[in-house]
Amino acid sequence: MKNTLAKLRELPPLQKAALWLGIAVLVYTLIGFLVAPLILKAVLEKKLPQALNRPVTIETVRLNPFALSLTIEGFALAEKDGPDPFVFFDRLYVNLESFSLFKKGLILQSISLKGPAIHVRRLDEKTFSFSDLLAGPAGEEPAEEKSGPFLFSINNIEIENGSIRYEDLPKGASHTIDAFTLAIPSISNLPSRVQASVQPHFSAVINGTPISLAGGSKPFAETRATEVDLKMSGINIPEYLAYIPNPTGLTVKSALLDIDTRLSYLLMPDEAARLALTGTLTLRAVEVIDGKGESYLRFPSLTVVLADSDLLKKEIRLAELTLDSPQLDLTRLPDGSILPLALLSPSDGGAPEAPADREEAPSPSDDPVSVTIDRFRLDNGAVTWTDQALENPARVRLDAIALTAAPLSTVPGTENAVTGSLRLNQTGSLKTDGILVLDPLALNTSVTVEGVQLKDFQPYLSEEARIVLAGGTLGLQGDLAVKEDAAGQPGLHFAGQSSVAGLATTDTLSGEDLVKWKDLQVREIAFSSSPFELTIAEIRLENPYVKVLINDDGTVNISHIARTDGRKDAPSTAPLGKETPPGAEAKIAIQKVTLRNGKVLFLDRSIKPAYGANLDQLNGAITGLSSRAGTLATVKVDARIDKQAPLAISGEVNPLSEVPFADIKIDFKDFNLSPLSPYTGKYVGYKTDKGKLNLDLRYQLKGNRLESSNNVFLDQFTLGEGVESPDATSLPVSLALALLKNRQGEISLDIPVTGDLNDPEFSVGGVVIQVLVNLVTKAATSPFALLGSLIPEGEDLQHIPFEPGRAQLTAETTGKLSAVANVLHERPGLRMDISGGAASVLDRRALARIRMDKLVKLEKLKGTGGKKGEDVDLQGIEVNVEEYPRYLKQAYSKALKAAEDEGRKEPLPGSPENEGEAVSRMEAFLLQGIKIEEEELRLLALDRANTVLGYLIEPGKVEPGRLFVIEPHLARPEEEGAQESQTQVELLLK
Repeated sequence: MKNTLAKLRELPPLQKAALWLGIAVLVYTLIGFLVAPLILKAVLEKKLPQALNRPVTIETVRLNPFALSLTIEGFALAEKDGPDPFVFFDRLYVNLESFSLFKKGLILQSISLKGPAIHVRRLDEKTFSFSDLLAGPAGEEPAEEKSGPFLFSINNIEIENGSIRYEDLPKGASHTIDAFTLAIPSISNLPSRVQASVQPHFSAVINGTPISLAGGSKPFAETRATEVDLKMSGINIPEYLAYIPNPTGLTVKSALLDIDTRLSYLLMPDEAARLALTGTLTLRAVEVIDGKGESYLRFPSLTVVLADSDLLKKEIRLAELTLDSPQLDLTRLPDGSILPLALLSPSDGGAPEAPADREEAPSPSDDPVSVTIDRFRLDNGAVTWTDQALENPARVRLDAIALTAAPLSTVPGTENAVTGSLRLNQTGSLKTDGILVLDPLALNTSVTVEGVQLKDFQPYLSEEARIVLAGGTLGLQGDLAVKEDAAGQPGLHFAGQSSVAGLATTDTLSGEDLVKWKDLQVREIAFSSSPFELTIAEIRLENPYVKVLINDDGTVNISHIARTDGRKDAPSTAPLGKETPPGAEAKIAIQKVTLRNGKVLFLDRSIKPAYGANLDQLNGAITGLSSRAGTLATVKVDARIDKQAPLAISGEVNPLSEVPFADIKIDFKDFNLSPLSPYTGKYVGYKTDKGKLNLDLRYQLKGNRLESSNNVFLDQFTLGEGVESPDATSLPVSLALALLKNRQGEISLDIPVTGDLNDPEFSVGGVVIQVLVNLVTKAATSPFALLGSLIPEGEDLQHIPFEPGRAQLTAETTGKLSAVANVLHERPGLRMDISGGAASVLDRRALARIRMDKLVKLEKLKGTGGKKGEDVDLQGIEVNVEEYPRYLKQAYSKALKAAEDEGRKEPLPGSPENEGEAVSRMEAFLLQGIKIEEEELRLLALDRANTVLGYLIEPGKVEPGRLFVIEPHLARPEEEGAQESQTQVELLLK
């Protein structure tokens, strides 16, 4: 050993230096390769568990002192509560650049991590398996930051075949990231390398979905230029939405997201930054359901092609947005809510309430985000509408929906060319082609609607009417415009035409046809909602048909069309558009309404046999309808009833003005009345043998005031054989007809009607019927009152007066009888009963006086030499005033003698004071002795009746067979309240 040391000392200096250098290298090598790894491994395995409170194992630690590299293999950090590893990697390799000492910074030539694996568990809502690692040692003060940046340069960063497993214990779900690879060529803030681009690459498989991220960045350069390429395929969206609070009742059942994008960032010299996103986003296999699994929205793909745009300036530009075959299901529930819209509202207890003392969120910038889509396309869409709020649920389906827009932009004033089309319930179609401006809202488009079957909307009609739509096709063509007014409210404008062809409806109760027509054309429509204006050139109705049916129970089909059955009303929706502002006048003008070849069928099954009538050849027009004050529309309509009775309606109307006006004339001629036998048999008790009806009606309406004249003319109206009917009136209808019918068999009635239409009790038909009832009632109570112009005004022809005790006619009574004769001549259908009358008191007195006068005249006859046995007419003997007392005394003397013989005495004792009193006493005595029997009164009444009969038949105007003398009426003393009324003949028409 000494010799060796001696020899070493004897070596030359250069050799000594080389020797010592070799020894140092050897020692450095031994320590670096052998000793240091053992020490480092022991230190790590001791210190890391103390710092982390978890077991740490390391299989191997290797150092390369010459390459300045460190390799750690088989590293494992265990779970806190178990032996399973929390963090594990196969190999970590770090290679330090030797120039780090001279650059005054950390320079790594490369860093590589292979096979890393991380196992993360969520234990509850706020606790994870690594939560204990996040809590640092208590009382540890943070290190003071040194001034100036820490210089570094890390190159060739690689992570290979990494994996992360995430277990969500509260939700019972797990997620994995496999094949995790990250490569970053370089990242540095050294002054010499700040302009170098960092170009990372990342790829992984997340829950089976490949993801790739690449790009480049200069994070420490002044421009901060950065580009990131992100590629992901088949991201399962529902897996991640499970971690986002969902206060709604809707769930995304399925959705896959494909991403192929590039995010670019650049800081301009003027410190204005620009952020752009380009590429493609694709959403596939999307389905949205509710909690019961009911599906509401489905589409196979939504593709968004992102164009270059400046996101920081709130400018979003899409090169293309394509939505393929979306299907949306909407359902209105009985309470009026619409699914799935109603499910979007937060459910009770869903979203947490905001704290009361929370500061208000800052308002967004006044500059709105602008979105521009260079090309928007929706293909093969479908919407299904189910309405369960109706008594009979409705289902309407829109499919083959196509919509394109190029462009589609929210930039104010941008005109977007939009075209669209759809199919309605397999038969109808809608097509549009126009320009849309989103800000401010404006739309100008053509609209074409074809083949819409009205019967598809039967459930909605059934809510309001008892009508079944058996047919009908709606069409519409025109230009539609929507534009916001100064108040921001949308105004609607339309110009075009519409039609409904082949309409057919039936009555739900009877199953009979109700309303039909061949074609309805509404031409040259011009409509504006604000202000409300409507102009129509022509409404043309071809071959309309209406059936008016009276059912067996007397109900009329058209009267029960509207439903008023107290059913639960379905929730209503607000009508589109706006009401006319207060004070604004709605302007309506319809130049012409044309009716061609119409028909109305009337059938009454409430009577037996049933009655039916047809109104056909219905043609006409209304010209010049307008709501403008002072304008009048001309009405001219013609038709025929049962192919022979012409009906003409003409006049002027203005039903649209604020104050309605109408002046209408209705002419109806030659209507045969014999078919009306079912009605006359039921209500009059007689069939109709024959007759014709003419009507001349005129109605004038000014505001709510109606004035009308109803001229009714019946020709040869004759009742036939009697019919047993419990509904027949007891009024003398036959007598009324005989009173009204003239010698030519004609009846003419003029029935004026005046009233206020606002009066709920006023009815034109009711007034006319009441007038007719009054006429028939008068026939029973005052038949002569119905004879009108045939009777002198104020004349009572029913009673022919006579002087008491006499049956001779006077000049006055002959005038009356002449008028009666004229009435009977003009009314050949009338017959008359003649009832003579006599008064028990008046006529007895008068007859007694007449008999006393005869006794006086008989005394004169004897005194003047009259011969016994000769026929003498006492009427021809005149007794003057001077003669009267003498002959009266002679008659009195004979009567007094006869009375004495019978034991009677003079009624007044004592002597009269003068001749006048003597005459009165004698007359009283004679009258007292004259007895008038009932038979004499009856004969007087019959004599009077025969006198009237004889006068009426003498001129030859009245056939004797129409006149009947009936048993006279003898008034008792107690019946003679008006005694003069009993000395007359009563004429009874029948």
